[in-house]
Formats: sequence, structure tokens, C-alpha cells
Amino acid sequence: MESALAELEYPLYFLDFEAIDYALPPFEGTSPWEKVPFQYSLHVVEEGQPLGREEVAHEEFLWTEEGDPRPPLAERLLEDIGPEGSIVVYNATFERGILEDLQEAFPQWEDQFQNYTHRLWDQGEIFQDGHYVHPSQKGSWSLKTVLPAFDPDLKYGDLDVQEGMEAVVQYSRMISPETSDSEAREIGEDLLAYCEQDTWAMVVIHRELSDLVGRERTAPIS
Repeated sequence: MESALAELEYPLYFLDFEAIDYALPPFEGTSPWEKVPFQYSLHVVEEGQPLGREEVAHEEFLWTEEGDPRPPLAERLLEDIGPEGSIVVYNATFERGILEDLQEAFPQWEDQFQNYTHRLWDQGEIFQDGHYVHPSQKGSWSLKTVLPAFDPDLKYGDLDVQEGMEAVVQYSRMISPETSDSEAREIGEDLLAYCEQDTWAMVVIHRELSDLVGRERTAPIS
């Protein structure tokens, strides 16, 4: 585990996307069942900084308008992620796919998105590869089962949106013309809270794993 954490380069960008797919692509340049990102959360950790929730910078994006969410999302992401530092995700397959699709969709930003994919660091591999195991995981390495081992008070059950498929359903409701403005705003707040929870959970796990490695390094040899 220590060698895995040593691969990280600061600043750390903890990133999570939410995406929707359509059988009939509504946007030019998309394919059937292609995942179209409509939201992301990003926590940014500088080296040596305190890792309390108030100290860690947080950026977020949620497309609430009509039309293709990808161009504005891509532009904001390029503003929010700098040219150096590890991009920490949980199960890199999904985020890598999103970034590769953005790279293909926007050739003017090909170099930047290719750079992002090269900087991905998969926190989930710590648990998938068995570097850390806790009974509360019950054999699973998903983020929601790993998190209680590090902060049992940080619960998805306290949120109105609690998992990815529900986020997609609620996003569809939010952008529907049949949904009132007040209800759409409420759904938007729920989606932002859910996505932020995912990236903050990764920060918490990183903090606790780093503390554990530090304690093991300084423990006296008996």
C-alpha cells in the first residue's frame, strides 16, 4: 500500500463523473448507449495541507440547460484541473472512458484530455488488490462498502440520491419540461450533494490510508 500511495503526485484531483446514455443519441457526434457526462465533482488537495472538509477546495459542474452537456462540461474541466498532479478516481475504467470520449469529441483539446488519462490513479485498486481489507467491506471493494471502514458517520443513506443509476433517473426528471422549476432546483441540489459525497469519500480514504502508512513507518520495532 505504501508503494501505491508513493505514486501520487501533488496536487491531487479527486474526480467523479455522472453520465447518461441514450438508445437514440440526441446529440450530434454521439453513438447509441454512449455515456454522456452531465456532471462532475472535484476535490483538490495540495501537498501538506489540512484535510478537513472546510480546508479542501471543491469544484463542481452540473448541466441544467437544454442541449449537449459535453462542451460546457469539457471547458469547465479544463479550467478546474491543472497541468500537473495525479487525478484520483475510484474504478478508473469509467472515468478513463469519459475522458477518452471527450478527447475524441473535441480534437481541439485532444492533448489536454490525453494528458488527463495518463495521470489517472485508481484508488479502488488498493482494495481490489487486497492491500487493505476490513470486515465491514464484506468481500466488496465498492466505494460505498469501503467508506464505513474509514468514516462510519459519512453515510449515503443520508442523501436523497444514493447511487449512480438513481442519479441518472433524477437527472432525466430534472431536465424534463414536465418538471417544475422548483422541483428541478431541488433535484439539482440532490445531484450535487451525491456527486460531492463520492469525491469527498475518496479524500477521506486517502487521508486515513496516509495516516495509517505514517503510523506504520514510525512505529518502533519490537
